Amino acid sequence: MGELAITTSGEVCSIGTAKAPSGGYTIHRWNGHDWDRLSGAAVRIAAAKSVMVVNSDHNIFRAV
Repeated sequence: MGELAITTSGEVCSIGTAKAPSGGYTIHRWNGHDWDRLSGAAVRIAAAKSVMVVNSDHNIFRAV
């Protein structure tokens, strides 16, 4: 895994190291045992109350 982000409620998400077809890298959420892949792709990740990602076009989205 690449960059990690942890929300105030303890949710952990990460940018993977695998390139995504849409540009950027895969996004993952820790389920307590393993990483679940989320839709989309990102080049940056951050968190506060929710996880936010920046895609390769520099658009900001909430990771769901």
